Amino acid sequence: MDALKVFKLVVLEDDNQFFPAYNGAPVIRQEVVEKYPELRDLLNALSDKLDSDTMKNLNYRVDIKHEDINEVAKTWLDEQGLLD
Repeated sequence: MDALKVFKLVVLEDDNQFFPAYNGAPVIRQEVVEKYPELRDLLNALSDKLDSDTMKNLNYRVDIKHEDINEVAKTWLDEQGLLD
C-alpha cells in the first residue's frame, strides 16, 4: 500500500509530460569521483534501480509507516545486492 491509497488519491495522467520522472539520480563532485573512481559504477547501479515506483514505496515506508530512514535504505540496498 502506498500513500495514494492511504489518502484515497488518484494519479492524473501527465499527458503534456510537464513533470519529470521521479527517478533517483546521483550527484557527486568530480574530485570525489577522482579520488574514489569505483563510486561511478556503484552510483550508476544505484540510479538504475531507483525508478518512480521504488521511490514512492521507499518514501511511503518512511513518511507514512514511520520506519527508520536508515533501516529502510539499508534494507533496500541489501535487497538490491548493493551492499557487501
